[in-house]
Amino acid sequence: MRNLLELITIILPVLYAVLIWLYALLVVNREKRITRISATLFTVTLVIHLLYTALLAVYKHYFPVTTPGELLSLSALFIALLYWLLERKLKVITTGMFIFIALFFLQFLSAFLIDLSAPVDEVLQEPMFLFHVSSVVVAYSALFICTLFSIIYLVLYHSLKKARFGFIYQISFSLEELSRFSYLSGIIGFILLSVTIVTGILWRKEAFPDLAHFDPQVVVSYLIWSIYGIFIYGKYRRSWSAKRLSYLSVGGAGVIISSLIIVNYLLQSFHQFG
Repeated sequence: MRNLLELITIILPVLYAVLIWLYALLVVNREKRITRISATLFTVTLVIHLLYTALLAVYKHYFPVTTPGELLSLSALFIALLYWLLERKLKVITTGMFIFIALFFLQFLSAFLIDLSAPVDEVLQEPMFLFHVSSVVVAYSALFICTLFSIIYLVLYHSLKKARFGFIYQISFSLEELSRFSYLSGIIGFILLSVTIVTGILWRKEAFPDLAHFDPQVVVSYLIWSIYGIFIYGKYRRSWSAKRLSYLSVGGAGVIISSLIIVNYLLQSFHQFG
């Protein structure tokens, strides 16, 4: 099984690279043949990635979310799966190129960092912890998609406003499509981040009852949850413009990135235990 895992580790970045090329072709050529090949390869790649994750879990005897290489691959898988569902729901394919560029780099880095023989602390194999980490990976994967399409929305919006019809404009998707992609992804991310917070509270009380609840990473999680809660509230209750929501989404992503840097390198946090 180890040889098979090593082979798939090499194959996955190659498949995502091919998908970048195919979806780039779709930008300039909407032939049914190219569309069919792209959709089929995307599905096949997703199945292979799911199989890889399942085999890795069987090989290591735990769900693979405890090392950087495993987390990168799992993030790529969840982003791919969420985008696959969104693509079929919204019937928009021209945005895929941007997603697959991100997926390629995530899986490429994972291929270098993955260690099939690395030992793992037993506490990190507890079911509640694995569920907690899995939910936060899915949540941040959805919020990544939300932010990516918010950025594309803002670029296209300002390009149209200034009558600069460059590459983004030629990709032929509308501001409305980008807004729908971003908003649906934001809802998914918010719901799963809520699950993450709840499972984190339950697991900490069970595994480490003496630890303080409000460590830096927990505070940041509440802040991110609040930002995307406002994002959803602004859409439904306040009817905020898509531009305002896009800026809010990008701001939330900035908080996520800042927290990863500040909490992991400058502050002491319980979430550094792994």
